Amino acid sequence: LPSEGSCAVIAVRVPEADEATLRVRQEQLLSSISLLCETIHRQAATVTVDDVLYAFVPMSSERDAERVTSLAHRIAEVADERLGMPATIGVGSRVPLRDARRSRHEADRVLDVMGANDDHSRVATIDDVRADVILADVRAAVDPAALERGPLRTLLERDTKGVLVPTLRAYLDCFGDVS
Repeated sequence: LPSEGSCAVIAVRVPEADEATLRVRQEQLLSSISLLCETIHRQAATVTVDDVLYAFVPMSSERDAERVTSLAHRIAEVADERLGMPATIGVGSRVPLRDARRSRHEADRVLDVMGANDDHSRVATIDDVRADVILADVRAAVDPAALERGPLRTLLERDTKGVLVPTLRAYLDCFGDVS
């Protein structure tokens, strides 16, 4: 691999299946991903780690960076149409080669968010879901009991009909815009 330049990591997860079926699906998809990645950069590398397939895509130009998201969509198409398995795909940001680990972490976080929320497409970049990733990090860092103290606790106690909390949530989701 070149010592200078940038890269992005694409993480791909296929639906759960029994161990033998999963391994066969992963091998088939990994071969397809390898071929597709080489269209962007001949030194692209692919690997399977646990239940996730990774594509490490070096980039030598801005045009390559634009093509990574298109590549992720193409991988989804191949997985679905040719191999009959819907894949979930997360794309990390473009980073210097020495920071490839950060791009992989971002791609993994995209998969985590997509797995927890059904409101995302099958392909997403870290920029597409960054707010959800940050909220997941905040939720993980905050003690859930702390959220039920103070005024929120009073609201929860008084919400006998189950309408006050959803109303507050809708208000906050709209950033206070009631128009």
